[in-house]
Amino acid sequence: MCQRKPGPRCHAHARPKYVAACERVEEAEAAYAAALSDAGGDRSQVPEQITQAKERAYANRYEKMRQLYSTPKARAEMKDTILPKSAKALQDAEAAYNADPSEDNKRARTTARAEFTRNRNLLVEGERRWSQSNADLRTFQTRDAALKQGDYDAARYDNVDLSRAASWDIQNTKPRWSQDRKAVRRDMTIETPTQERVRAVSTINITGSKAGGYQVQTTTVASYGYTRTPDQSQSALPSWQDGTKRKKDSEFQYTEPKQHREVSPSFETYAEAKKYATDRATNADLPAKLSQAARDRAIGSRMLADGITTEAQYQEHRKKLRAQRAAENTATPAAAR
Repeated sequence: MCQRKPGPRCHAHARPKYVAACERVEEAEAAYAAALSDAGGDRSQVPEQITQAKERAYANRYEKMRQLYSTPKARAEMKDTILPKSAKALQDAEAAYNADPSEDNKRARTTARAEFTRNRNLLVEGERRWSQSNADLRTFQTRDAALKQGDYDAARYDNVDLSRAASWDIQNTKPRWSQDRKAVRRDMTIETPTQERVRAVSTINITGSKAGGYQVQTTTVASYGYTRTPDQSQSALPSWQDGTKRKKDSEFQYTEPKQHREVSPSFETYAEAKKYATDRATNADLPAKLSQAARDRAIGSRMLADGITTEAQYQEHRKKLRAQRAAENTATPAAAR
């Protein structure tokens, strides 16, 4: 059984999604094969939307496979059955190639190596994702409790939280380069453990520098969303409702898009600038920054609802909270704590 989101998904939840993703791959492959046949075998004449649909289907299947093998049941199956079987297949393929280094045996060895490596990586990553999802659940519980108690400092993400932000229920399209290879675009949707959501587009442009050489300008446009609450006077605040399914966008209220812009130092060569742009397009720090901003906005909305609008009011609130905790600790016998 699944734990409360963002806790671990269970096998019964992940398996049907993986099966459905496999079916979508088959449909995308059939559509691509038909389009390729219509194009007389010329891949360059296949419509781009069909090629992209095939790529998305493969990427989605791989993501669903990763989710599946983060569940205890699938990991046990991988460890006890699938991985030993692929290890034996690799051993046989190596032996066959050593006995007869033909092209067919070489290809079979390469395939067996890739299969074994993939399965081993799925098992290792599954363990990591399982641990991470449990850590994210603790993040939700800790930050949710702190926010409900009015402890706004403790409700914010810390560095340990943000180190996991790159995989917080993120829907992240593959970075797309422009035709002239001077700009790359990255689209992201991030849903945090504490149920904020960010929709963001980063556009990274390589331009000439006035001082000579090249610069990279990164422009990120982000909208921050919060789930609705029964009290519409606080409709910009997280609702903290139970649920294991990903919420629809219609269940979120989004801020107006906010723009963030950064300009790099100058680079002497275009190759250096392009490497920097490529790194920016896959930068894991960006989800962390956006998630922190979303959380800060949610806390700011809650503080505003509590009548805290100035630094003096905030310090007074903290003072009262400390006094309240001290009184609770004094009233609770040490043996009962």
